[in-house]
Amino acid sequence: MKLDTDRLGWRSGSGQKHNAKLSSDNSWIPPYGPWLFGVALIGWLIGPLLGFYFGKRSQIEAERRKAKNEFLAFIAVQRAKLDEMKWREAEFFEQSAPAFRDAVCAIRPFLPPGQWTRLHAVLQDYQSRHKSEFEGGNSRMVAAIAADLGTGRTHEQTLREFLDRFEDCVKKNS
Repeated sequence: MKLDTDRLGWRSGSGQKHNAKLSSDNSWIPPYGPWLFGVALIGWLIGPLLGFYFGKRSQIEAERRKAKNEFLAFIAVQRAKLDEMKWREAEFFEQSAPAFRDAVCAIRPFLPPGQWTRLHAVLQDYQSRHKSEFEGGNSRMVAAIAADLGTGRTHEQTLREFLDRFEDCVKKNS
């Protein structure tokens, strides 16, 4: 295979002739040059778009995780308050009902519709209760006897069940 040294301008005295030849035709551009430039241009356009998409997606997921963790921390605080307020379940219920409403409304934008529906149903069930259900006296005695017989729950057990239901609604993925 013989190199075309005249075309490459390697012969002595033909440099001027060769430079004039390069300016008149585009044979010096490799045939795949425009394709490489096009692919690079597409990469420069698509790369930042993909980076933005995946970055935004991970940011949304991080915000969702943070909101769920904050709600679960709120549940833990409510459990601690229930432990502190032993024998004062009615007072706990009265204080926690608006707090649960606020916490559930705050987490709404971060939950899928199915999960939100279940959480909202638990909130409505919790709010449908009345403070008098958790007051002491005869109702506490009746609830304790029913719990001992296995036909009911004590006031504390009922409140803890609600806390578990709130927690399960947020922990489960749907």
